Amino acid sequence: HPLITLKEGKVDFSQAYDQKIGAWDIRTVMYGYQDFPQGTDVKAELQQIIKGNIAAGLHYITDRDSRPHGSAHPQAHLWDNHDDAIEELERLLKLRDHALSRFGAANIPIGASWSTLEEVLVPVYLMHRYQSEAVIKSIGGVYYNYAHRGDNQEIWKPVSAEDQQRAMNLVLKTLKPEFLAIPQHVRSLLPPKPPAHHRGRESFQTRTGVTFDPMAAAESLAGTNLDILLNGQRATRLADQASYGETLPGLQEVLAALIQDTWKKEYGDPYHQSISRMVSQLCLERMLQLAVDESASVQARAITSQELSSLRSWISNAHLKAKNRSQKAHYAYALDRLKQWREHPGSIDKPKAITMPDGSPIGSTLCDFVH
Repeated sequence: HPLITLKEGKVDFSQAYDQKIGAWDIRTVMYGYQDFPQGTDVKAELQQIIKGNIAAGLHYITDRDSRPHGSAHPQAHLWDNHDDAIEELERLLKLRDHALSRFGAANIPIGASWSTLEEVLVPVYLMHRYQSEAVIKSIGGVYYNYAHRGDNQEIWKPVSAEDQQRAMNLVLKTLKPEFLAIPQHVRSLLPPKPPAHHRGRESFQTRTGVTFDPMAAAESLAGTNLDILLNGQRATRLADQASYGETLPGLQEVLAALIQDTWKKEYGDPYHQSISRMVSQLCLERMLQLAVDESASVQARAITSQELSSLRSWISNAHLKAKNRSQKAHYAYALDRLKQWREHPGSIDKPKAITMPDGSPIGSTLCDFVH
């Protein structure tokens, strides 16, 4: 990912892209194209290059094992920086706050349509998206190598309980309404698109027709993080972690923390209330899907079902006490979904998801918010 920093209160792009080939590139070219003198034992020399890689800490995980939502290695991920993914996400969140607080008219040139600000907002609001994925992969994560007998590589070990807890705390922060909310001064600058301006693959999706939809933007971000966190394979690893050691968090602890930080939190601001209800429903839907996900283990589904039953009891009680009409509707809808799951689990449909815009960070759009 482009390395963007804060320098004396200003966004600094001077280190955004490296201008040199990397250490891994050099070692790969050595292995693939090294010329050896005639009579050399080429196989033995290639093995020495691999041993040198291992000694230098240059480990390899395939693209296939790095991209999926259920992937396990916390350091095998695309578009993340730093040795410690959690520290880098903390840094990026501060940078994002800085950029959003200063976002406004100066982000587009004189004469540009106000609506073009929406496309400039995308890489700012979603600045941390890939780093969040990297951090989530520490939860239920496993360090491993494609080790061979005799190469002295560590075969595998789970991510430490401390790092999994750090990751979970930070993921919960990215699901909070105050984090997902788009500042009022930004929302007030985003009108419907004029003629010849259309939303494309790098625009936020909307459920409000021609108008900008801040709730859909928040949903795309929260929904993606929940998809990765509650992936069936990750959930199964979390359910199995009890067998690794009592200190490692299990699926029950992760789900309980998620429910506590979504359904059981109250907010006074109406905008934050709306976001909280949306994230809570997303959490419920992902748990409903996990409870019937045949790619997850029976134990993972059993734990999820137990947490859903407990949540149903809590929502039933909260529904009786609620006085706010929107909140009562929120609880009633959840109870209907839980009833459907209890009575006809096979009929649980997956609601159409709002997805994030395309945006692997290979272009220059990110630079637009610096001015």
